[in-house]
Amino acid sequence: TDDFGSTGTCATDGGCGNIQGTGILIVHNPLYHPREHDPSDVLYDAAKASDPLYAPANLGNINGGEFKGIIIADRVNKINGNVEIYGAIMSLTEIDVDIIGAGTAVIKYSCDAISTVESNITKPVRLTWVAD
Repeated sequence: TDDFGSTGTCATDGGCGNIQGTGILIVHNPLYHPREHDPSDVLYDAAKASDPLYAPANLGNINGGEFKGIIIADRVNKINGNVEIYGAIMSLTEIDVDIIGAGTAVIKYSCDAISTVESNITKPVRLTWVAD
């Protein structure tokens, strides 16, 4: 229900702009539906598209750490700095290449990283939950 990394406040959201670990990271607002935000889609809903409650969750301001696995986010917004991501990143919205950012970020598709994650999955773990 909150953006991961976008505020960068360690005390309140645990993001700090740093991503570490191995596994599957899902950054998702359960009320968000990409087709309801796309004006060219038959399911477009202008009221939901303008309501922050239905906005996509953001994976943003990630600027450090190493992650191996699969990342699925409603929206990817600025990956920069010294982060290394091996595996796959999927976004439910279009990624504007201008927002990827600067620095020495490395994002590489890796079959090995994905296979390792799939074979070691035990149960989902919720890192944080923020309710309004």
